[in-house]
Amino acid sequence: MYFDVFVKVKLPWYADKNLYTAPCFCIKLDAEMQRKLNPGYILSKRGLYYGSRMITGQLPVINKDTNYDLIAPVYSIWITLVSKNSGLAGRVIKYQMENVGVSGGNGDELYGNKALCKLDTVTNLMNIYFICIDKDIVDFRKLN
Repeated sequence: MYFDVFVKVKLPWYADKNLYTAPCFCIKLDAEMQRKLNPGYILSKRGLYYGSRMITGQLPVINKDTNYDLIAPVYSIWITLVSKNSGLAGRVIKYQMENVGVSGGNGDELYGNKALCKLDTVTNLMNIYFICIDKDIVDFRKLN
């Protein structure tokens, strides 16, 4: 069964406009369900791999004319069962790429720097969420 969804949607504030001329926003969404947070490998690395595939798959041909501005953000949502005593039950864990610093200079000149703002646009491209559900609330006898 496939849960990857790639759709174009109309923006809510254009809902009352002509559906054929209103701008679209492309959503790349991967939904996964796992019975275990640790199925024998690190699930967050699998999420990173899936998200990376969704990003690189948007540009099938790379050459000198490639327009990287066409890359849309991707969202990977993982619903997983955890034990109550894990400390994760009822929590959502979010992974996102982040600019953690710029080396060189004193940093003051970076405030309002347009070039840095353009570089930071990559920080919203990959979004991975783990929704951790207490496995004790699921009756597996009914699922089989």
